[in-house]
Amino acid sequence: MLYQLSYGTSLFDWAANVNFFLNQHQMFLPWPAFYSKIVVRTLCIDIGNTLVKAGLFEHERMLQFWKLDDLSELTTQLDSEEVDRLIVADVRKLGSTFLQNQFRNKLIELSYRTPLPFQVKYSTPATLGVDRIALVAGAQSRFPNQHVLVLDAGTCLTYDFLDAAGQYHGGAISPGLKMRFRALHEFTAALPHLNWNGGEVKLIGNSTQESIFSGIVLGTRHEVLQTVVSYAQQFENLKVLVTGGDINLFEGLIKNDIFAVPNLLLEGLNQIAIYNENFLS
Repeated sequence: MLYQLSYGTSLFDWAANVNFFLNQHQMFLPWPAFYSKIVVRTLCIDIGNTLVKAGLFEHERMLQFWKLDDLSELTTQLDSEEVDRLIVADVRKLGSTFLQNQFRNKLIELSYRTPLPFQVKYSTPATLGVDRIALVAGAQSRFPNQHVLVLDAGTCLTYDFLDAAGQYHGGAISPGLKMRFRALHEFTAALPHLNWNGGEVKLIGNSTQESIFSGIVLGTRHEVLQTVVSYAQQFENLKVLVTGGDINLFEGLIKNDIFAVPNLLLEGLNQIAIYNENFLS
């Protein structure tokens, strides 16, 4: 296995090339002991549909986490000199110019063209969301060489499948909880606009509010369970990772092969940054 690379002098670039060559020929050369002591900090930013989330990583360990309404808030809390590299998943396409000015040549703007640690088999890669790409990278780092299904409960409820050979095939996209509540209100004459903040939901709703909660929350849970079952029947030893702002939707569903990972997207961004530095510098 290749060691992780970090920003450094040409000595490290030379060492990376040597180690890559040896790896290609199934040979192994231990790295100098001093190399592992180099500290590299990666700032990972997720600009989602509603919030901005960021994590500062030291190699694979998250040091700090931020949840913000606006990207500019981050600059008041972080010195750009503390960051060795920066990677951004921006689904709204809002922050590129601002980040380029702030972090200059340290920036990786994630897109379908970015080199990735897995193979994309999606038939329309240009339309593939950068958030989904990052989630798959995070899942792969946690369960390498295994079938993995990622469920992200955010604005949309997405399903993304990576096979044990490291090939990403796609998945599914359906409305998230808030979108379902809003649609039920806006496309009817009398139903109220509700929000669910967790808690027990009755199967048999005894009021209009309870009936909406039952239909949307339990209905979405049933959708998720049946989807997981369908994948598990087709792919042996499937691992399932759940994440997203509405992660409490999966309460009671977490079991041996289903894992809750709240910051999976940020972890995936960090893994993509490491991959680009390791193999492509």
